[in-house]
Amino acid sequence: MSISDQAAEKRAQRAAENRRNFPECMAVADAFRDIFGPGVTLLYAAENGKKIGKMAPEIGTWITAKEWLEQSERMKRLGLLPDDDKGIKQLKRGRK
Repeated sequence: MSISDQAAEKRAQRAAENRRNFPECMAVADAFRDIFGPGVTLLYAAENGKKIGKMAPEIGTWITAKEWLEQSERMKRLGLLPDDDKGIKQLKRGRK
């Protein structure tokens, strides 16, 4: 196995572990990627007493993954956030 293959395997293992340890945070990151594209990265996550990454200086308002998921469902019901692929594609086009 080449060094680059080993590195890729290690990244995949870390990603799988992060998904197990931070399921709600990863769900929010996935939702952001669905809307804004694959370039979205998670810099910090805290869930179930575990933390990963580095917390940025406090700017604006903090929201937990659970709160965001609840609010996004509310926003979908109010028509403020698309709840289907067509709406997400329209939102992506609108932000360009």
